[in-house]
Amino acid sequence: MIGLTPLTVALYALILLGVVDFLAWLILLCRFEAGFHRSPKLGGEYGGQTLHKVAAVVAARNEEKTIAECIRSLLSQECISNVIVVDDGSTDRTYEVAGEFAFDGRLRVLRLEGNGAGKAQACHFGADHADAEWLLFVDADTRLKPGLVNRALAFAEERGLDALSVVGRLRCPSFWDKVSTPFLFGLLNSFIRLDYVCNRAKKSAYFYGSFILMKKDAYMKIGGHRAVKDDIVEDRALGSLAKKSGLNICIAQAPDSVSAEWAPGFRSNVKAMQRVIAPSINRRVGLGSAFSFALTALFFIPLLLITLFLSGLTQELTIINTIGGFLGVSSLVLGAALSVRSAQRIGSKPPLLPTFHPTRGGFHLCIMVKCL
Repeated sequence: MIGLTPLTVALYALILLGVVDFLAWLILLCRFEAGFHRSPKLGGEYGGQTLHKVAAVVAARNEEKTIAECIRSLLSQECISNVIVVDDGSTDRTYEVAGEFAFDGRLRVLRLEGNGAGKAQACHFGADHADAEWLLFVDADTRLKPGLVNRALAFAEERGLDALSVVGRLRCPSFWDKVSTPFLFGLLNSFIRLDYVCNRAKKSAYFYGSFILMKKDAYMKIGGHRAVKDDIVEDRALGSLAKKSGLNICIAQAPDSVSAEWAPGFRSNVKAMQRVIAPSINRRVGLGSAFSFALTALFFIPLLLITLFLSGLTQELTIINTIGGFLGVSSLVLGAALSVRSAQRIGSKPPLLPTFHPTRGGFHLCIMVKCL
């Protein structure tokens, strides 16, 4: 019988952590798959007449490279009666580029002077100038296929919705985006299941800022974006407010009809993750910090187990060595599977995930420390 030396106690504790780590990755993967499998999808082309008129609102700040394609795709939608672009204190040519579409009478370009009022304020400012039964909020890098808004309206009316958000393809222009975006998207949608948003019995609620279709009277009733202007993640806060207020909301999938970019580039990735993590830590510092450290540990425990397996330190403890190696490899595989499935959902090529597993762990740790 092996004596319970400090080394063996530490090894058994590490094996226990390995079991927890394996189960955690398995649960995250299952939640992600269940959320997307059970969430609704927008149907094919809508063959009926144009439904209600929609006013599209685009809050843009320093988006001269993307705003033209966004406006062009909005003007291709039959049911959009007007497009309101709110230039939120841009220092580039966003205002001028948007103004090049002034030949279409449906376009209005408004300007908020100063250093930027923030996305929430810009969205509400645009909504105040909209004259339509439905409002459509999109990010400046969003691109829509013709007919999508009609399909979304038909879906919303069929289900009696007050608000509908649509998730589609996420463009990953750089190498770092291809590595990080699928994994971060998968992780976030594992913690908050997509299908729970459509379930009025569940508290889970959020919107994708790339496409939020909402009845104007419902929007104004809950205070709109102005009511969440102090929230760091205003899209999620607006969805949460809408559901708490009793509105019927939903998120549907349309991967072939809408695309956007999710914080492209390393710096934008860092800022985006800070926006997601910071509110939880700020609300309850102790619990939020503990959770973030535990999430970071998910990345490193498999590597520690594999290192132990390869080092030969447990040569006399064959069973522990074998179990540790198995758990470490299995957890890496599950983490890779989550990223692969997420990449497929957002229309990106699956990256070489095991290679970058330590990188993601370090990336998450750095973000968490910055949030403290």
